Amino acid sequence: MKASEKIKGIVYAYNTGEEYDMVRELGVEWIRLNVSFPWTDKMFGTLSEQYLRDREEIRRTHARGFQVMPATPPLGGFTYDEALGKTCWHESFPDFVGKKGTEEFYENIRETMRFVCEDLGEDAGMYWQCMNEIDIPVFSNDYPDEIVADTARATAEGILRANPNARCGINISCYNENALRIADRVYREGHRFFLYGSRPVFRLLAARRCGQLDRRDRRPLRALRPARAGQ
Repeated sequence: MKASEKIKGIVYAYNTGEEYDMVRELGVEWIRLNVSFPWTDKMFGTLSEQYLRDREEIRRTHARGFQVMPATPPLGGFTYDEALGKTCWHESFPDFVGKKGTEEFYENIRETMRFVCEDLGEDAGMYWQCMNEIDIPVFSNDYPDEIVADTARATAEGILRANPNARCGINISCYNENALRIADRVYREGHRFFLYGSRPVFRLLAARRCGQLDRRDRRPLRALRPARAGQ
């Protein structure tokens, strides 16, 4: 049995390492690859070396016959800083993007993602992961829920400016009250995310996967179904 009978895509921890043939033999069709914030000095300014590397990897992967699901920049991340010798928070978005929580910031996020989507063109697949595990501090630090959720929403809005047929989504780390609280804000009325079905079913499946819910237990299901994107 090939992986494609159960699994459609994989995530490389850092880079593909040119192991395309091995992945193809498994039957995998999609690969998720990160894409960084593009500019170093100003909006629509000089492209960063990291962005150029990310773009090249996405192009190379697509050229080898895979569909790529880009994962867009989170607010930041706790990563090891060799200069300081410890793990520190690193912001993804420079100060010139604007103050977080302001309309200037969200509009610049939209325009950033419009640019990225247009720049990647057909090398990017129709599916996009907006940010990463926004329900945990590793990628959101102590930012308020509204900033975390609204940045994800602005990300999707920008992608759809460039490609109205794109299907954008988020990934939460696990099933818990914090994740549900963030998801409720992300998927409130007016969101532009693609839904595979009712949110309650998604919640039930997430709970089972984390081992927190017996198959016979449907208590976390909610009767309210979310509005479809654009409604």
